[in-house]
Amino acid sequence: MAEPPSMAVAGTATGSEAVARRRRELAFLAAIQVLLLGAWLDRPLHVDDPLFVWTAQHLLRDPLDFYGFDVNWYGQAEPMYQVTQNPPLACYWLAAFGACFGWGERVLHLAMWIPALAATAGAYRLAERWCRTPLAAALGALLTPAMLVSSTTLMCDLPLLALWTWAIYFWVVGCDTGSTWRLILAALLGALASLTKYFGICLLPLMLVYACWPAAEKRHLASRSLALAMFVAPLVVYQLTTRQWYGVGLLSEAGQYAADWSGHARSLPAQTIVALAMLGGCLPSAAFLAWFLLSRTQLLAAALGCLAAALVGAMFAGRFWPDARDLPLAPALLGVQLGTFAALGLGTLALALAEFRASRDRQTLLLLLWVLGTFVFAGFVNWTSNARSLLPLAPALGILLARRLERRSLATLPWAPWIAAAALALLVTWADYEQAKSARTAATALASRFGRSGTLWYQGHWGFQYYLDRRGARHTDRHGVTIARGDVLFIPTNNTNVEAGLPFDTTFETLARFDAPVAPAAAAMWMNVCGFYSSDYGPLPYVLGDVGPDAYFVVRAKADYRFELPVRGGLRRAATTTPRRSQ
Repeated sequence: MAEPPSMAVAGTATGSEAVARRRRELAFLAAIQVLLLGAWLDRPLHVDDPLFVWTAQHLLRDPLDFYGFDVNWYGQAEPMYQVTQNPPLACYWLAAFGACFGWGERVLHLAMWIPALAATAGAYRLAERWCRTPLAAALGALLTPAMLVSSTTLMCDLPLLALWTWAIYFWVVGCDTGSTWRLILAALLGALASLTKYFGICLLPLMLVYACWPAAEKRHLASRSLALAMFVAPLVVYQLTTRQWYGVGLLSEAGQYAADWSGHARSLPAQTIVALAMLGGCLPSAAFLAWFLLSRTQLLAAALGCLAAALVGAMFAGRFWPDARDLPLAPALLGVQLGTFAALGLGTLALALAEFRASRDRQTLLLLLWVLGTFVFAGFVNWTSNARSLLPLAPALGILLARRLERRSLATLPWAPWIAAAALALLVTWADYEQAKSARTAATALASRFGRSGTLWYQGHWGFQYYLDRRGARHTDRHGVTIARGDVLFIPTNNTNVEAGLPFDTTFETLARFDAPVAPAAAAMWMNVCGFYSSDYGPLPYVLGDVGPDAYFVVRAKADYRFELPVRGGLRRAATTTPRRSQ
């Protein structure tokens, strides 16, 4: 690879020199991103990836009825529009690639490289308007666990980020220059972002603030109002159309679901600690640059604060992990990581506030609201805290870091912090990759070994479900299925919606335990420990340490067993009217 461009913190170049510099730095960013993502191109489907692939495959059969099929994702067959809490635009993107090139993992991941590259380029172009080192800003967003892991998934988070970032860019340029077509383009991109993931709607208040602040800004009100109307109109159509098709407006349904489930498991102080830990662990760029961002006194205070937070986390680890018997690591060690991550998250918020206090212009106001709004949504409004919900603030954080570095009047910025940041992001991505691979390994090995032992049944979901379905196995269903004598049931221990309480003493016997290896140095999703994709699985964003293998149990029915359990209340609300498209 070519020698990286200079990280000089010098004055802004102009004319052809600026264009040449932009091309060099964008090419360098693209090369870095392709290099980082290339190692995970064969990553198996994991967590919610199957939902997006199944929807994409359905779209080829019925491109207008995007959620007109059933799926067993919560232990019983339900309509897809009740299971998913995301709009369908990302699935259309996958469907286009799947129709042309097939449904292999490599093809699908290559499809997601395009929005990943677009998101980084958008962060660079926006940073170019607001700071003199856009390369540093883009690296601050790119070299994070949230960005790198999300870039290896098939979910809607990277398409959202790409549309979000470019919508902000064109809106800012349109407001600054009075360009009507840029304002309209920004509004259309914002609407597309909202139809990719509902959080895109949060672009609307950011656009309003930038358009209306300062209060003396009265120009081009008509064009801005027209653009914002064009933002809202597709969402109204989507709400009304899905209500007509499925009996419930999916936009309002997603908001109600988040309201029903947000903060249901923890007190407000505990929820705050988890939200800060998610922010600090998933977007830790400020920590790697602390030596250059802070004065020596501030650096000492920050180090002491992190140490104190780690000690407090170790002392109160029992509040988050009351039962240590089934934990792969000591609660005190988990508490140290939780406290450290929470301290880093608090420092990230302090950075945004400090930059606004120093500038007090509408650019830093937008960045501040961008960061705080995303953090509040991810930590307190969304149904769970996770890295994916925090991902949209990555470009804003990168720009804040670059602006703060410029205030320190540094001549050059060494590459060591970026290398360290990349190493952590790669470690977490490797842990996520190995766990995804373990589910595919277990599904393949178990189906091959027990394929002649009668009907194969399984519990659990995510990639384990996807790959067992392809091998002809059947999922248990609360609505009532009978596991016949001699049938085999696979039970994962580190998965979602696994029912306990089977009558092993009379009806089932354990045949085998299969241990699938995972990364020995970290884990991204581990029951009761860490939940990169959902804090319901643990308060840490990821855990550093050896958690041991993923275990899968194989049991056989000694007699016919009617698998019928009561539906858990509040899991999903049924539609209030009969869906037209399922009639």
